[in-house]
Amino acid sequence: MPTVVGDRYPDPELFTSGVLLRPKIRVPWWMYWPYRVVKALVKGVGVALNLALYRFGYAGIPALALAYLGLAYDWWVSAGIAGLVVAGLLLWWWRARESFWRWLGWFYLAQWRRWRIYQQNWHATCANLGLAMSFAAAKYYPTIVKVRRDGEGDLVTVRMLNGQIPQQWSQKAENFAHTFNADTCTVRPVESRWARNRVVLHLRVRDSLAKTVVPFPIAAVPDLSALPVAVRAGGRKVCISVITHVLIAGASGVGKGAVLWAILAALASAIRGGWVQVYAFDPKGGVELEPGKALFHRFYYGDPDEMAGALEDLVKLMKRRQAQQRGRGRTHIATTDEPAIVIVIDEFGALTSYVTDKKLKERINAAMSLILSQGRAIGVHVVAALQDPRKEILPFRNLFGSRIALRLVEKSEVTLILDDDALDRGAACHQIPKSLPGKGYMVLEGDPTPEQIRFPYHTDADIAELAAHYAAPHSDGGPGWVVNR
Repeated sequence: MPTVVGDRYPDPELFTSGVLLRPKIRVPWWMYWPYRVVKALVKGVGVALNLALYRFGYAGIPALALAYLGLAYDWWVSAGIAGLVVAGLLLWWWRARESFWRWLGWFYLAQWRRWRIYQQNWHATCANLGLAMSFAAAKYYPTIVKVRRDGEGDLVTVRMLNGQIPQQWSQKAENFAHTFNADTCTVRPVESRWARNRVVLHLRVRDSLAKTVVPFPIAAVPDLSALPVAVRAGGRKVCISVITHVLIAGASGVGKGAVLWAILAALASAIRGGWVQVYAFDPKGGVELEPGKALFHRFYYGDPDEMAGALEDLVKLMKRRQAQQRGRGRTHIATTDEPAIVIVIDEFGALTSYVTDKKLKERINAAMSLILSQGRAIGVHVVAALQDPRKEILPFRNLFGSRIALRLVEKSEVTLILDDDALDRGAACHQIPKSLPGKGYMVLEGDPTPEQIRFPYHTDADIAELAAHYAAPHSDGGPGWVVNR
């Protein structure tokens, strides 16, 4: 036996050219080959069971069940059961197609697309996009964990490599869309403390928001923190809070009015009840908001001096409320005696930047900065729409908690309105077709992920009916006041 010198170093005789020699044990062939055969069989059975029960369990388990029935009873038993199942699935698909796809069809379609579309091209795609890594002469690739399907397209969950972050994948979203023949691709991290190394690629192959959305029913008691104003992919409603200031941006003719009327319709019951008052500002002469003037507690248009005075009056009201609220808590509760005030501005840039009188512009900007920075806590909220999102036109962007971007002209405007990373997260507002007014992306306070939505379209008849049935209570008049008739 070799000897050991001390506690750490083996006998130098065991070294030959710096390589430690291991003792060899000779095994007779009649023992070696049966061992190899049994080992291969066990490994093959394990791989087969893994594929049949885990990887392809959605197809393997039914196939094994039919095979067992055929062996245990007779082939006609398994064939009859298979026929009944197929007939039941066809009947389900015929009579309730939507539920069929939601509960079964989309799942199997996703599995087929996983192995036919994604798995075959995955390694090459990751390598070309710089998302694969090399270490010690070995290649490492991100792993597709699962693929699911919804009404828009595929949801591909990917396990990232160590050291990668979701932003690296967001920057490649457009590449993934082109590679896998999708219209768009958005990337979001998995919101789970146990799966922070995963991202979900949402590859959309159809647009469920292409159809015009009809106005929603009016809620009897609206919740100001969750007003249903739009729909997301799949037809589910999207809620927005007017307790946080709301900014709406979009090019000319893309449906900014649809957003304003959707919010006003959601507030209609509260307006009629008197515990929400709307102060409307339309610097373009009142053309856009005039059809709904009966909903407004005050309506200002045309004269910048009147608008500046109205905003300064609101600042004074806000200061009085601050003095009354002090010591009563930090949250304002809207009542008929002290209603929530919602300031609706149709063209924010015309009000804050296009005024030619320098002193008048300073008055308006000073009042707006105070309202946006202090009004939220005491029930004074702003909903503002604008067309030009440049920084010199919109100096107050960071004071708006919720931001909505409809179709924009330039790619750079997306980051000015939504967020610096919004474009990487898939908010391609500059690619929204002109034929889809009211469609856009929304970023809510506390959630940096932009969501694709579409707002309902209110016709002139819808607005007239809304104003007639939900008119605000009569007020005491004032500069720019419009009597509710």
